[in-house]
Amino acid sequence: MAFFRKKLAIDLGSANTLFYLKGKGVILAEPTVVAINYWEKKAVAVGHKAKGFMGRTPQHIKAFRPLKDGFMADFTSTMVMLAQFYEKIFNHKKRKSKWVLIVPTAITAETKKEIRESARGVGCSKISFLSEAMAAALGAGFDVKANRGRIIINIGGAICELAVIINGTVTFSRVTSFAGDALDDAVIKHLKEEYGVHISENMAEKCKHAIGSALPRARDVFPLIGKDMKTNVPRAIEVAALELQQAIREPLDILKNFLRECLAVISAAHIKDAREDGILLVGGGTLLPGLDTFLTEELGFAMVRDKEPLLTVIKGGGIALERPLKHRKLFMK
Repeated sequence: MAFFRKKLAIDLGSANTLFYLKGKGVILAEPTVVAINYWEKKAVAVGHKAKGFMGRTPQHIKAFRPLKDGFMADFTSTMVMLAQFYEKIFNHKKRKSKWVLIVPTAITAETKKEIRESARGVGCSKISFLSEAMAAALGAGFDVKANRGRIIINIGGAICELAVIINGTVTFSRVTSFAGDALDDAVIKHLKEEYGVHISENMAEKCKHAIGSALPRARDVFPLIGKDMKTNVPRAIEVAALELQQAIREPLDILKNFLRECLAVISAAHIKDAREDGILLVGGGTLLPGLDTFLTEELGFAMVRDKEPLLTVIKGGGIALERPLKHRKLFMK
């Protein structure tokens, strides 16, 4: 009977998708990318393999992220991607399972209905929805049912959410599209303007990870090869850490201003709690060196980055999955 009762928590993020299997833990973590062959009308790759295709495919194949701003911009491709991840895990397309799906706080009833209907096609017999904010709070070890406001900032690839959790409820949530991808876009824009060189999204991400920082850092450089925009041939350049820090300052300022505006309208009681407890940082975007210090200095609150910010949300989904009766009131209606 266990064959028919596999239980999964799924964190479907704009940048990465993670699967948690009950009793096992995190069993899959791959980029939220799908490559579609439009001649044959089928997916040729998902995850890491599909991400490697980005910017390197023939015209009839397109590699892209099917989620935009945290939501399914291409619903069909998203479900195809999930089906292939599912098959990779179980080696069987129709293996029955139950899901805890982690979704944006602002997801609509219509979208949830569409997901339920489509999930049946990949073996899901029952699906429960858990908000990203609640999952993050659980994953960080918070007592989410306490009468104390906890502020969480979740910076992913496509969106940043600031949320407040108290008494087992998300009482406040606001989202902006200025997140990790905006930093990559700033790197691409800078190299176009300063060097006349175009680079791919993947290369911009590598550059950011290698020498990016929210604060000035040592004089590191990152060598890369891009395409000269005049000659259309490969060209090697070196990017300095200081110029990269200056290049990403604009999106960081936009992010900072968004967070400041959110904090300005949160109740005084929750602000008092945050000054005593600090604000939790989760998500891959918080791995940018110096970001916690930058936000602390700019906003005046202690920022506490979770030990494993890439896994906080899926760990919270796993906690809800392992003990569903205890956490049943935390699931979305």
